[in-house]
Amino acid sequence: MSELHPTRDLLPGLECYGQNEIFELARDDTALVGVLARFMPDDAESTRQVSQVRKALADNAERLARTLSRQDELEQDLTRLPKLNEQVAQFKALGIEAKLKQVLLVEKERQLKPQLAEEWERVESALQTFEAELPDLTFLSDTALDGLPHAEVLRRGRALLDGIRTGAANAVEQLRGQLDRAKDDVAALTRDLEQGLDAAERGLEAEFAKLRSRHGRADQDHPAAAGAQRPAPGVRGDG
Repeated sequence: MSELHPTRDLLPGLECYGQNEIFELARDDTALVGVLARFMPDDAESTRQVSQVRKALADNAERLARTLSRQDELEQDLTRLPKLNEQVAQFKALGIEAKLKQVLLVEKERQLKPQLAEEWERVESALQTFEAELPDLTFLSDTALDGLPHAEVLRRGRALLDGIRTGAANAVEQLRGQLDRAKDDVAALTRDLEQGLDAAERGLEAEFAKLRSRHGRADQDHPAAAGAQRPAPGVRGDG
C-alpha cells in the first residue's frame, strides 16, 4: 500500500468532484466561476491582457454601432436617390443648369468691378510716393557750399541731380494728366458695368420666375399629382 496521496503527491493541483458536486456547480454560475478562477494564472501580465481584450471589445462594439448608424443613413439616402435623379432631369429640361452658369458669370463680373477703381487708386498712390521721393537739393544750396574747397564739383553734382528732378517731375506731370483723364473713364466704365450687371440680374430673375412657374405646372401635370387630384372610383366629391 502506497503512502503517497493521489492529489497532493502524485497530481498536485488536481481536484476531484463527486457527481452531486458537479450537479451543484452546473446549477450555480457563481460557484462555477469561482472554481474556474482557481485555474487562471494570477499575475499582472494576465490582468493586463484581459484589460486590453475588454477595451478592444468595447472599441469594436462602438465602431459597430457607428457603422450600423451610418448604414441606416446610407439606406435612407438610397431611398431618396430616384426622386433626386428625377428632379435633376426636370431641372435640366427646364434649363436651370445653364441659368446657374450665367449667375456665376455675372457674380464674377460683379467681383471684378471694384478692381477697376482699386487699380487706378494704386497707381495714384504710387505716383504720389514717387513724387515725394524726388531729389531735394537744399543740401547743395549756394549757402551750404560757400567756402567748401570742392564747391565747384558739388555744384556739378547739384546740376546733375537737378536735371534728374526736372525730367522726373515732367514725367510725373504727364502721368498725372493721364490719371486724371483715366479717373473719369474708369468711373464711366464702372457705371456702364453696373448697369449691365443690374440688367443681367433682372433678366435672370425673370427667367427663374418663368422656370418656377413652369416647374409648378409640371408638378401639377405629373401622373402622381394628377392621380392625387382625381377622386377614386366610386367616391363622390362633396356636394
